[in-house]
Amino acid sequence: MPHTPQPASADTDYPVEKELLSADTVAELSSASRDEIARLVELGLIRSADSGESFERGDVSRTRLLLALTRSGVSADELARADAAGQFSVDFAGEIIADPAAITSATHREALEAIGLDPEYARRIQVALGLPVGCEETLIREDDRELYAIAARAREGGIGEEPLLQLFRIFAISIRHIVEAQRDLYRHCVEDPLIESGLTRLDVLRRTAATRLDLQRLGYRAVFLMVRRYLEQTVFENVFARIEEGLTEAGIERNPSDADRSIVFIDLAGFTRLTEEEGDATAADRGGQLVEIVQDSCSRHGGRLVKTLGDGVMMHFRSASGAVLAALDVVSRTGNGDLPPSRAGISTGAVVARDGDFFGRTVNLAARIAGIALPGEVWANESVIAATLSSSPPLSFLSRGNYALKGLPDEMALWAVSDADPTMKEPGRESVEIT
Repeated sequence: MPHTPQPASADTDYPVEKELLSADTVAELSSASRDEIARLVELGLIRSADSGESFERGDVSRTRLLLALTRSGVSADELARADAAGQFSVDFAGEIIADPAAITSATHREALEAIGLDPEYARRIQVALGLPVGCEETLIREDDRELYAIAARAREGGIGEEPLLQLFRIFAISIRHIVEAQRDLYRHCVEDPLIESGLTRLDVLRRTAATRLDLQRLGYRAVFLMVRRYLEQTVFENVFARIEEGLTEAGIERNPSDADRSIVFIDLAGFTRLTEEEGDATAADRGGQLVEIVQDSCSRHGGRLVKTLGDGVMMHFRSASGAVLAALDVVSRTGNGDLPPSRAGISTGAVVARDGDFFGRTVNLAARIAGIALPGEVWANESVIAATLSSSPPLSFLSRGNYALKGLPDEMALWAVSDADPTMKEPGRESVEIT
């Protein structure tokens, strides 16, 4: 982590010395030429400590902003005149990123040789992440070096090059959505109200400098905590699934139990298209509407919303009939207005509870059934039929055929559920492969 100048200690009258950088270092870290640095000093846009030879670390960020403006066609002379008139300044920009990555003393080539990573593969990683591709002889950022080291360790752990690149692409898309949402929230809640109050944009940038850094750190921490929690849930789910598969292979099955529970997954059909057409904010709002409907239905049918899944939800019920009625209710209340149609999958059986979540074969089946159900329908397997034979009101099950679900050795009969007069039809003979 780069050194950040600190205020004088309360225990001494001597100020803490600030870290100073040479003009050559500022030029290198800001991707500027020595002449460009000299010109910015001459115009008074950045101010050196001793006639253009020593600078604060914050001048790197200031220089980057100034060069971005001048290279886009804004005259440096005009910026200087605006600065002198108090209409423009980059003084606030000494720290615009909380805990920025430092530039190391190693070149890309030296770092990659030390890590043992092929330069061409490193280039492909940067492209997958959507980041600028570094030249072999330029100094490498510390975060780039660590990412390369992570990639090398992942390969040693058995992750192939192409699957790892695909994972990086997914990371890039998801994380960009996260940081763009944080940016939009900051502009809407912090900057826009100040601008509307009459402050100039320069005053807003100055006034919010410290707030910007604090909120960035909060965002970092929140994302870390959520990733850690989701990863823990997913790892536990995967480990338990492998254990259950092993028990099944060994011929060890559970006995029917009063502790069996029903799991429901519901998602919005066409959610990906909705996100692409109307944007993340609209899609998130639609997801929120679905959650409100689900909460209401759970409260009326004796269930619990376990977790949200972006475009869907997972619910838990002690009663199979309650699970079916809640799913039918939710599906009937979507697809008629702003919300696209939804679909549901239900399975009944043993579940494993941990930290308020549920795992196991029953959960996996419900999720996979929901993934292939038709929009506007509630699908279930025979475990649900067996658990609702004496339900009131009576339920109707219409065969949707036999399906080969991922992770299951045999095809499974699936049924569409309704609360009309009960009829039971034999499963069709058609077979559909679902992976």
